Amino acid sequence: MWSSSIFIRVLQSYWIAVRQQRGLFAASFILYGLAGFVSGVLTPLVYRRIIDSISGVTDSRMSLVPVLSESLWMLIGVTFCYQILYRIGDFTVSLSESRIIEYLNRRTFGAFMRQKYTFFANRFTGSLVAQSRRYTRAFEEIADVLLFNVWMPVIQVAGIVAALFLIQPIIAWIFLFWIPIYMSTAFWMTKKKLPLDTDSATQDSTLTAHLSDVLSNMFAVKTFASEQEEDIAFGRVAKLDGVARLRSWYFGNILLAFQAILFSVLEISAMYVVIHLWLEGSVSTGTVVLVQVYVGALFGELFGLSRAFGRLMQNIADAREMTEILSRDEIESLEQNQNKKLISGAVSFDKIGFRYPQGSQVFQNFSLAIKEGEKVGLVGSSGSGKSTLTKLLLKFIAPDQGVIRVGGQDISDLSPQHLRRLIAYVPQDTALFHRSIAENISYGRPGSSHEVIEKAAKQAHAHEFIVALPNGYETLVGERGIKLSGGERQRIAIARAILKDAPILVLDEATSALDTTSEHHIQEALHELMRGRTTIVIAHRLSTVREMDRIVVLEDGHLAEEGSHANLITTNDIYAGFWNRQTQSFGDTFIDENEKK
Repeated sequence: MWSSSIFIRVLQSYWIAVRQQRGLFAASFILYGLAGFVSGVLTPLVYRRIIDSISGVTDSRMSLVPVLSESLWMLIGVTFCYQILYRIGDFTVSLSESRIIEYLNRRTFGAFMRQKYTFFANRFTGSLVAQSRRYTRAFEEIADVLLFNVWMPVIQVAGIVAALFLIQPIIAWIFLFWIPIYMSTAFWMTKKKLPLDTDSATQDSTLTAHLSDVLSNMFAVKTFASEQEEDIAFGRVAKLDGVARLRSWYFGNILLAFQAILFSVLEISAMYVVIHLWLEGSVSTGTVVLVQVYVGALFGELFGLSRAFGRLMQNIADAREMTEILSRDEIESLEQNQNKKLISGAVSFDKIGFRYPQGSQVFQNFSLAIKEGEKVGLVGSSGSGKSTLTKLLLKFIAPDQGVIRVGGQDISDLSPQHLRRLIAYVPQDTALFHRSIAENISYGRPGSSHEVIEKAAKQAHAHEFIVALPNGYETLVGERGIKLSGGERQRIAIARAILKDAPILVLDEATSALDTTSEHHIQEALHELMRGRTTIVIAHRLSTVREMDRIVVLEDGHLAEEGSHANLITTNDIYAGFWNRQTQSFGDTFIDENEKK
């Protein structure tokens, strides 16, 4: 639902950037305003002088040479003045807008960086990208509209009316009577059109998000041969987008028809009066032509001004979604206790309660203490809460009750950034940046030398496949690392964790994409990585956790069992059942593949 508050919030959002370039921006307005006055008001007056001179000749035409020469020099002067003012304005507005757009790009990116994990979990990436791009493009459009379609027309219209008051006041009064009728009608209808523009922008975001979702999952589309089904589904979304766009355009056509009718009324009225005055001898022939020129100019400027209001509202609608993101209160603190030191690597969950929105209870009064340097394996069937526990530890989500401590400190007192720098996390679904392999590995410690990066890759058993690539460590991995296999991506992620050298290590199905041989090769590197670090390992392959100091079995959000591998397999309970099913199966059987909680 659109309201004037949205208009104000969007402009306030842009003003934060504009005020940093207000000197250049103000200079642009002054220069373009003067250029508009020279072009729209003074130039027609020069032509009026020429026409009056020609129409008033009674003897030799050569007698007109002095006055025509003078008029020609005046025309050259105003034309030169217009060009100088306008071109300098071009330079100032280009410089100011480019700086402002750079600032807006950085501001939108920074806003995304400050959002909580749940913000991205509940939104389409493609939609967020579209909103961000529309926000910066909307500023450029709004700035240009205000300069060229609002400010310059206002200066020209004011100048025209002032000139007519000096030449023939009755014509000026006709203009003054007509202008508010025209503008109020145009603005009223444009405001009525705005909800249609807003709906069109929303449908455009939905269309972009749907397209992005399908393209990012093209492998699944191809493997399931779902091209036809996806085409039908996209067609439904495209239909809604087309209907919303058509409604906006149809209303715009009705608006144009009303504007054309009102202009015809002005043109006929003004020409009737000026011709009547000419017949009475009250005005010259040049004035008749001048009025006609001014009528055309006035309609052109006011027509552009009314359309500018529509364009302005359209761009306000385009910028609305990103403006709301920029003004969100639910953001992660970047400053909270940044300098607080970690006392130890101990981790504890004390009487934790957590429920996903509109979901079932995951944890209720759950407690778990992990000593500094202890290696703990978390196992359990799908939905038992293993990965939810890591999300709580990383502050991607917050517990409904209870306290989580790291090094004896309540993590609610630590900023997410400070906390996460203490934790090396290797997820099950590793996504890499479309950057070089070296850049992806050094993401764990920016600025690392090539030797350090290579050492980490060797420890992760990734060096061999990396050097076999055409560009080695400089190979670009594609979007989300699509050029690499799942096992190769996970080895890059492990190398990144090795390089980060954090006191706490979390491995969330870190070897799930590795074959048995590769997993065996990397176990030694992982054990070396775990040495002296508090380690939490989530695994469905129990061979991954059998060497842990302690294994914790979760069931329905409760701690069902805990102990060493040797102790648990003798109890003939949950863990022993898992172990027996795996050892009796062909190879390693996945207990909870694709487990997300």
